[in-house]
Amino acid sequence: MPRPMSEPLRLHYLAPGELPLEALEAVAARVLCDEEKARAARFVFSRDRVLFMAAHVLVRQLLSERTGQAAAQLRFEVGPHGKPELSQPGRTPALRFNLSHCDGLVACAVLDGHPVGVDVEHLDRRVAVESLAPRVLSGRELQGLEALGGEARRRRFLQLWTAKEAYVKALGDGLTLELRDLTVELDAASPAIVHAGADSATGPCQLSLWEPTPEHVMAAVVCAPEAPVVEMMPATIDAQ
Repeated sequence: MPRPMSEPLRLHYLAPGELPLEALEAVAARVLCDEEKARAARFVFSRDRVLFMAAHVLVRQLLSERTGQAAAQLRFEVGPHGKPELSQPGRTPALRFNLSHCDGLVACAVLDGHPVGVDVEHLDRRVAVESLAPRVLSGRELQGLEALGGEARRRRFLQLWTAKEAYVKALGDGLTLELRDLTVELDAASPAIVHAGADSATGPCQLSLWEPTPEHVMAAVVCAPEAPVVEMMPATIDAQ
């Protein structure tokens, strides 16, 4: 049984477009590892490169604050299902993190001892709802979607999709999870995810959903027996 939450879930977010590009590139050159720098350099479009740099600089700076290690000295490893994890031999409880970015927004969650997943989407994102919905939504979700039309229908689909992506990232087993087995309940007193498949080894999971800006939806899932206290925290990149 997962232990109760002992700290708030802090969700840090920032708009990379508001960062001075030269300052971001300078700090990225100092703190990112060679592999991260190579990945950043492979992006064709500057917008995508800026998103990547901002996300990975932010997570390194947040983890540096929590561990006391220099951001450039942090090392990461790949978990059993391919999810990045901080290399932290002997640290109990383990420090967990997850990050997400989309057009105009970067978000990162850091938490002690509990698996966490975060996902963000731009609400103006064009999606083929009619073709995608039957492949990723449960029967209950499809029924709710059919009652909506136009913009409300697309917006609800993006909310459901973002919640499911956060759940998959929290568990770290996206290759084996059937999204149609998950039902996101958005109209209840508190948002929730019901998993019709086998119980996860991580135990119960808690869903939180917000719109941090008028253009974005954000979901966070924590694998813990009780809903966390959530602190939304606008973030900055320390260029020093």
